Amino acid sequence: MQLKHIDFCLQFGYPGTMEIISILFSILTFVLLAIWFMMFMKKHNQELEVEILNQKWDGWKWELTALKLPNKDFKSLFKDYKKAIKTKENVTQKNLYVLTFHGDIRASQVEPLKHEITAILLVAKPEEDEILIRLESSGGAVQHSSR
Repeated sequence: MQLKHIDFCLQFGYPGTMEIISILFSILTFVLLAIWFMMFMKKHNQELEVEILNQKWDGWKWELTALKLPNKDFKSLFKDYKKAIKTKENVTQKNLYVLTFHGDIRASQVEPLKHEITAILLVAKPEEDEILIRLESSGGAVQHSSR
C-alpha cells in the first residue's frame, strides 16, 4: 500500500517527493560514511601513550621509607633529598623508555611498535637514554625452514 503511494506521487509529479527522497538518501549516506570513518579511526589509532614512571616510583619509595624509619629520621632524610634535588636541577638524567609489545599469531602489533620506536629515536640521546621492550606473547607455531 505504501509503495503504491510513492509510485503515484512520482508518476503524477507530487511536488517535493524527489527532493524528500534525495534528502533521505543523502542523510543515510552521510550516517554510513560517519560510522565507517569512526571504525577506521578506531582501528588505525595513531596516539602514543606516555607515562612518567619516575614520579610514581619516587612516591612509592618515600611512602615505604616513611613506614620503615622513625618520623624524625624520615623528615631529616627527606629534607636532605629536597636540597639535593634543588642543587642538581640542571643536571640531565638518563631516560628509560619502556615499550610493551603484545604479540599475536598474525603479528598485528609490529607496525605500531615500529612507529613507537621511531618516535623514541627522534627524541632519545644515544649517550644518555635507553629503550626497554617488554615482549608479551601467547606463543604460537614456529615454522622451521628446511635446507
